[in-house]
Amino acid sequence: LGGAFQLSNVVLLTADMDITTNESESLDGFDSRMFGLGAELRVPLLAMSLRGGMFKNLAADEGDGMVTTMGLGFQVFALKIDLATLMASDKMDIEVSESMPQRFGFSFAMSLRF
Repeated sequence: LGGAFQLSNVVLLTADMDITTNESESLDGFDSRMFGLGAELRVPLLAMSLRGGMFKNLAADEGDGMVTTMGLGFQVFALKIDLATLMASDKMDIEVSESMPQRFGFSFAMSLRF
């Protein structure tokens, strides 16, 4: 279940949530029920979009926290470039005095519209 609300021609808000819990066919005992929120701010003069959001697996154990997302998109004529990153709030220890996020991701996408 999800929806989007366009506040103006520059601001878009989104939300979605799985209505049911999904069981993984690949990972025994792993269930997911995702909830997410997001926003996009379009800057028409620069042909740029700034995005931010969060998602959380509501069916996971307490150790699976919220994940924040950020993105940046550019469009020049028919060419569109998108960069995005995500990072979990939960940390894991990698050494005695250091930790890092349990999840971290980066994506790059380029498309041509014709």
